[in-house]
Amino acid sequence: MSTSISTVAWIGTGNNGKPLLDIVAASGKFKITLLVRKPPVKYTNIVPDSVTVKQVDFQSHASLVAAFRGIDAVVSVMTFGPQSGIDVVEI
Repeated sequence: MSTSISTVAWIGTGNNGKPLLDIVAASGKFKITLLVRKPPVKYTNIVPDSVTVKQVDFQSHASLVAAFRGIDAVVSVMTFGPQSGIDVVEI
């Protein structure tokens, strides 16, 4: 059985995530939705125009389910620093 990945949810725009996002977006092979914590307008001049930016509550199961609906693959380049709290939240 052959599968095809066309829609990708991307998490992370830091030191590693942003350069990788730029490379993948430039390939034109995927429809990328960047999932962010902050309002999308903060990413207007940061990410390529071809990338859709969607605000998500990463600590909400319902928010994540809605964000991943219609997505074929997830790329997470998100770091979990000590005391961030996000790595201990059960969703």
